[in-house]
Amino acid sequence: MKTRHTFGTLILATLLVVAGIETSAEAPAQGREEHSKNSGKIERLGSWEEVTLEVHSMTNRPVERVRARASRHIARFTFRGETKPADVTVTVFATKSGRVWVGPEQLFYIETESGIVGGKMWGESKILWCESLINKAENQRSDLDSAVGRFEKEVSGPRLFDAYNGYALRSDEEQIKLITPFNRVLINFLGSTSGNPECEYKVRVVDVIGNTLCLDMKGPRKRCPAATLWIDIKSRKVVKAVENGKQVFPK
Repeated sequence: MKTRHTFGTLILATLLVVAGIETSAEAPAQGREEHSKNSGKIERLGSWEEVTLEVHSMTNRPVERVRARASRHIARFTFRGETKPADVTVTVFATKSGRVWVGPEQLFYIETESGIVGGKMWGESKILWCESLINKAENQRSDLDSAVGRFEKEVSGPRLFDAYNGYALRSDEEQIKLITPFNRVLINFLGSTSGNPECEYKVRVVDVIGNTLCLDMKGPRKRCPAATLWIDIKSRKVVKAVENGKQVFPK
């Protein structure tokens, strides 16, 4: 079983929201498997791989290491009248409490009272949130086979792309509820990253304390300021920001 690191080694994703959408190249036909009869096909590339993921909790429980499955998929969706492919890694797991995650791979996973939510870097200065595509399994102690089966039966290509790629198919009002921008609360952030890809931030440490998500971030160069963000998980808004050891939000 492999351990899949959901932060530290994750490179910040530059995702699609503009007319010229980046999509993956067509994958070889070998190993493909179509499994959705819904509008928009999903094709699995190869087999499901067993991995280990970390799940944080809002109930102050220790971080739970869960047995999970992961596999790359090609999700087909329609944008401006054209059918396009997107290469998406899907993860599937269940916690000890029986809550199930099925959806695109995330930077972090958090178990809440109502289910599991995930988040990842979106561009250089935003966190994109995502809820599980299947909130409840057929029974509370669902095994991974059942969760994988539901994904392959119920989730269409457009729905998977919608969850993975910044909800680009949604309205601006809907997108705002799913995005946490943090460039507005950091004084030196734009100056250090604007036009300088060498200063793209990476999340080094993820922690959850009660209702608050804490992210320690650092760019790859010394001139890139270190930053720590505290984000309210329910409202998904930044409540505190520290840059180079100095609190810059709220002032």
